[in-house]
Amino acid sequence: MTAAIAPLPPSLLVRTEPLVAPTLGAPQAASGVDFGRRVAAALGEVSELQGRATAAAEGLSNGQHQDVHGTMIAMQEADIAFRLLTSVRNRAVEAYREVMRMSG
Repeated sequence: MTAAIAPLPPSLLVRTEPLVAPTLGAPQAASGVDFGRRVAAALGEVSELQGRATAAAEGLSNGQHQDVHGTMIAMQEADIAFRLLTSVRNRAVEAYREVMRMSG
């Protein structure tokens, strides 16, 4: 039995809306999904990918399926998604620290 492995969600790789330069002056109303919701969605997707990878690895080790290739792909997808999310988090923390240094 071969487990179906879904491809990496495009929302993790490609920006879906165009970049818009902010205007200085009056504050803008939020025109889309806020950063917190994007991070929460990305966390959910990464968690789902890690769950699939774990299930595929367990299925392989239990003898439920023999798809080594699919299992390795699932594990790599989960690893790449986790690294991407960690990188975004690190950059956000560094940006926050930079803003705090500027205001101090």
